[in-house]
Amino acid sequence: STAVALDVSTRITSDSAISTAVATEVIRALAAELSVGNTASAATSREVTRASTAESAISTAIASEITRASTADVAISTAVANEVIRATAAELSVGNTASAARNAEVTRASTAESAISTAVATELTRATNAENAISTAVATEVNRATGAQGTINTNINAEITRAQTIEGTLANFVAATFLPTFISGIRLWVSPESANVATAINGASLTSWNDLSGNSYNLATGNAPRVQATGGSLINGRRTVLFTTTDGTKSATSQFLYTTQSFSGSAFSAMIVAKIQAAGSMRVFGGVSNNWLLGWHGGSMNNYYFAGASATVFNAGVVAADLNPYLFLGTSSGSGGTSILYRNGVLLGSGTSSTWGTAGPTGVCLGGYNCGTTMTANAEFSTVAVAEVIIYNVELTFIQRQALENYLRAKYNLW
Repeated sequence: STAVALDVSTRITSDSAISTAVATEVIRALAAELSVGNTASAATSREVTRASTAESAISTAIASEITRASTADVAISTAVANEVIRATAAELSVGNTASAARNAEVTRASTAESAISTAVATELTRATNAENAISTAVATEVNRATGAQGTINTNINAEITRAQTIEGTLANFVAATFLPTFISGIRLWVSPESANVATAINGASLTSWNDLSGNSYNLATGNAPRVQATGGSLINGRRTVLFTTTDGTKSATSQFLYTTQSFSGSAFSAMIVAKIQAAGSMRVFGGVSNNWLLGWHGGSMNNYYFAGASATVFNAGVVAADLNPYLFLGTSSGSGGTSILYRNGVLLGSGTSSTWGTAGPTGVCLGGYNCGTTMTANAEFSTVAVAEVIIYNVELTFIQRQALENYLRAKYNLW
């Protein structure tokens, strides 16, 4: 189209040049004619003839040029029309080719899209089938595991029951056959089997609690507690000795038993089975002339303080004292060693001699602390039922401790 336009423009420019030349020649001829006319009115016939001939020639030339220009114009118009037709045909061809190509691409894309959709649908079906298969397998495995777990639990429960039965049998056997005196180093042992407790009537005053260790360290009294043969103060149906106080301090109503015999050797083991009978109780198992305690203190439990300690009372997970029976057992390896506290067979804590002390009590006070004929105003008393107290002058071995704990656990059904 650009080439056609340039060709047409060129031809039109040529046509314009020819027309300008013709016009110029006409003007020149007329000027000459006028000049001739003005120069001599008597121009010769020859000059007139020449001028006419020239004019005729010029007219012929003009006509020829006009004809040529018209022919050229027609040729140009024809060329332009042909070029327009060619361009239109080319455009139509290109359009048809492009449309065909676009249609072919659309068809190919549609075919590819259909193939992809089919593949996606197939993959979704496969994934769904696989997921269903996995879910079924998981459910089957869960059911199998649940069944196996149920069987395992049943077996475990049966084994636990069997072990508990065996343990109970062994504990009962130990309780029936074992005695604290089987372990060497025993210094003090008072229990419901002490004769003056075993035979006393319910509520009888106990002025002395006889020692079963063979050492005759009997506990005497200045204000007698009472033997409990019936009622809520018993522990597993076994007798206890009930100590009471009105205000927890030294008073005429605070009950206690004591001995001034010292148990503060280089090593010791001490234990007590008892249960608090009233909130706010103070010490249960204390020293007479040294600062010592085991089990309970100041309305709480899980405490111990052995002589020689530089710290305050050792609180091994201290909690408020409740009214349940407990076995507290403390041991010490002696000076420079370690002191340890157990409750119902469970280790509560331990400390070094420089912090928590390792010496045993100088004298024993049951029902309080600093009791006896010389007790002072800082004595701390409790309302408590005491069942059994044992002291050794050795640190118990693991086997010995286990034997004693099993003996006392079975005897009083503690845990």
